[in-house]
This record gives sequence, C-alpha cells and structure tokens, in this order.
Amino acid sequence: MTAIKKIIAGYLENEALTDVMHATYTGTGLRLDDRPNEIPAEFVDIPLALQSAEATVSGEFTAEVSVDGGAATEKTVRLNQAKVTITRGLAAGDRVTVVRQRGGQRYSIIDRTGD
Repeated sequence: MTAIKKIIAGYLENEALTDVMHATYTGTGLRLDDRPNEIPAEFVDIPLALQSAEATVSGEFTAEVSVDGGAATEKTVRLNQAKVTITRGLAAGDRVTVVRQRGGQRYSIIDRTGD
C-alpha cells in the first residue's frame, strides 16, 4: 500500500499546473531557491515590463522645480538625439517571483521581489 501512495503522490506532484517559487536572476538564467542548478535563459520567459526599453529623444522640456520646499522656478532642458532608458530591465542579482509551468520545462518571471 505504501508503494501505491508514493506512486500517486509522485504523479500528483508532476501533474501540478504551476508552482510559484522565488529565484535570483543571474544574467544568464535563473537560480531557483533550494535548487543547485541554474535554469538557462532559453527556458525563461521575461515579461516586457522587466526588459530594458531605450529610446532616442529630441525636444524641449519645461518643468517647475522646487528645492527643499522653496519657491518653484521654471527650468527648461533641450535634448537633441539623447539616449534615454525608459524602463530598467533585470540585472544580475535581482530577486524575482517565478511560475514553473506544467512539467517544469518553462519558467515565467512574474515580477521583481523586494527581498
């Protein structure tokens, strides 16, 4: 009877649709907590919100600026083909929450975590 329970428990564990876990992004993949091997990047889905987005910007931008609660002054900045980073992508060492898809072949990063 114990052997049958082990077989059923193993089957149910493998049939789980997803597992939520925590990991560290290494720059080349994921190192899951409590797992010795790194998951290579080709098996990891990274959402667009966690990928770097860069653009070239030109124009004149004006804003009111107040330093330490003082009187606001108007400042103008002129940019000509300035390269800007709109979102910061994942960096090596970032902690992330990950969902393992059925069968454990693919991993999807949900978001950065604060720990």
